[in-house]
Amino acid sequence: MPDNSLPTTPRSAPARSDGLPYSVMAGLVCGVAATGPMTAAMILGHRVLPPAQQYPLPPQEITARTLEPALDERDERLPLLTLGAHFAYGGLAGALYGVFAKHRGSVTQAGVGLGALVWSLSYLGLLPAAGVLRNGLRHPLRRSLLMLAAHFVWGLALAGLHRLLVTDHQRATPALRTGRREAQD
Repeated sequence: MPDNSLPTTPRSAPARSDGLPYSVMAGLVCGVAATGPMTAAMILGHRVLPPAQQYPLPPQEITARTLEPALDERDERLPLLTLGAHFAYGGLAGALYGVFAKHRGSVTQAGVGLGALVWSLSYLGLLPAAGVLRNGLRHPLRRSLLMLAAHFVWGLALAGLHRLLVTDHQRATPALRTGRREAQD
């Protein structure tokens, strides 16, 4: 009679059939996480803009215009809604990154390229086409450079975190693994 009991020792190289779903979920989580340092860069950069350019940054403008006429720019809920929408957009873009990420070459190149791509698609394409925001090249130069630099921060954080999570997941003994294992001396 064959032995149908489960093995008691872990396999040295577990089979991974969840590569794409894991990469997408990691992208979503990393996209949300990367939006934190991006937002910090935006806030700090906004403080050094000339006074005439210190009006609300694009995430608030986008949220306010998207939710018109349900609320206006004086609505006290706008900052919270802006924050939620900004982090959600970062997560969505991160999940899309998870679909296409190949993890070859430099994290710096991938991150800067990703930041430039998301900024370009959003501020030169999607948002102007939807009538939500004017073309990013028609904003004051320092504001456009601030937003582009913030997207570089986001892209670098996302690419670095995603590579760390995905490459760890592919290891024979990943740090974030399922199953319980007793400590050995």
